[in-house]
Amino acid sequence: MVDGIAIMVLRSRLSRICGSRKMSEGQKTRKIENILRKTKLPILSRLYADDPDGMDDAMDVILGTDTCTLCVQRCQPGFELQLRGHLEEIRGYNQLIKTVESLRRIPYNTNNIQHEEMLLQLWQLLCPHKKLRAPVTKQWTELGFQGKNPRTDFRGMGLLGLHNLLFFASEYPDKARELLSHSKNEKYGYSFAIVGINMTSLAYNLLCRGSLKSYIYNSIRGPARIYDFHNFYCYLLCEFDKFWMMEKPTNLMQFTSIKSKFEKRISSLLNGKNISINPVFIKTDCQNRHLQLHKAKQTTSLIDEKTGENDILNTSYYLWV
Repeated sequence: MVDGIAIMVLRSRLSRICGSRKMSEGQKTRKIENILRKTKLPILSRLYADDPDGMDDAMDVILGTDTCTLCVQRCQPGFELQLRGHLEEIRGYNQLIKTVESLRRIPYNTNNIQHEEMLLQLWQLLCPHKKLRAPVTKQWTELGFQGKNPRTDFRGMGLLGLHNLLFFASEYPDKARELLSHSKNEKYGYSFAIVGINMTSLAYNLLCRGSLKSYIYNSIRGPARIYDFHNFYCYLLCEFDKFWMMEKPTNLMQFTSIKSKFEKRISSLLNGKNISINPVFIKTDCQNRHLQLHKAKQTTSLIDEKTGENDILNTSYYLWV
């Protein structure tokens, strides 16, 4: 009987949240998740389960079949559909962590043809007019790897680091080459690939500790996918490039302190209740692309408030669904 009363109270609270006009959709999802986490009912465990029936199980627990449910459905006919949408976003975030973690755990294998082809593709995208002379060569330092064999640089983040770099170079080749060019600046240069892998680590940590929830719940309708994580990574890398140049470092030894400062600003930005990142590039008449960050209805950047035009380019999903 106690569980029945608890379910009725829970259902009433969730229906009020779903019907609220004062909260953004992202705020509603966060509120619902927090409420479910505080209940002693095993709803979240069912929701997070890999079992495809987990969503239906969670919905059955919340909705039930009593008279109170029928009253809610009559007064708020869209409640069930709205609630399912929010639960799918909560479940999607948890599934995204698992997907990202599985990629991070795969070590780069020199005997794996697919791994080698991905690394070669990265070179071809970033240096399309220059032929790679050998699998192990000093040429790799031109992309910002530490030595002749770039494979060893992926030890910390596994294949996730390579996937991130390759996504950026394939989806946004012009911007990727622009950043590579910036990294070779005589005064403020940095190691492009190594910085890229560091941004993979930052994006991964932000995801795992829940710091990306406001961004994902406000920016993406439906469950988040690996494509969305890759796009957030592209945002981070572009913002770090601007931040690095703005800091005007005297040498590469300042990387750790500047990265720490950058991470604090990003974390602070992501703590905003209505923060949402539109992780696509802007396409101008000159075919240039720029990554934008939107907060509420105003376009915002970590560095600059004015970030270009507003013709959104819908990018391809073919590699990263």
